[in-house]
Amino acid sequence: MELKRLVFRRRIVLSVILMLLVILTGYYFYSIHNSLNQPYPWLFKGAYSVYIGSGTIKANKLVTVTATIKLFIGRINSTHYHLYFLQVFEYSSTGESVEKLNDTWVPINNPDYYPIEKYRLAKTYHARINHPKLGVREAIVYVYTSSLNATVEVYVDAKAKWPIAYVFKDYLGMGKPLIVELKAYNIKL
Repeated sequence: MELKRLVFRRRIVLSVILMLLVILTGYYFYSIHNSLNQPYPWLFKGAYSVYIGSGTIKANKLVTVTATIKLFIGRINSTHYHLYFLQVFEYSSTGESVEKLNDTWVPINNPDYYPIEKYRLAKTYHARINHPKLGVREAIVYVYTSSLNATVEVYVDAKAKWPIAYVFKDYLGMGKPLIVELKAYNIKL
């Protein structure tokens, strides 16, 4: 009787172990399948990148401005992702800070769509750039212009489809362009 009980227990333990192996193997292959179907490695809730740069504005006197831009993905559904775009401009001489948060739903099948409020897309072109953090990269450059003759160039990594730099020209009377480069991120580029 004891032998039958022992054999029965072993069969139950083996059955449980086999079921766990089947479940874990299924989960493993499911996660591989999902990662292969994922069109972009940055397409997940909580993905972010931070860009920082500084430059000089010619006003009554020269004013140093530091720009911080943060992109992050809030939500995702089957067709779009919710992109938040935070801009912070800090002016050293006045101690003033201007902060603006925009958000938009971006189609997953058009990931390099980065609208900029009050700007229109003027042209796009391809360029090879040497990014200090990422090295040499192929980029698609989106050139946006405003009615005030200001220009913003968005450098989007051609392979990853994610911005790696912003260049502001003639923004508030700038002398030299304000280059705002990728400094921190939690995505694969």
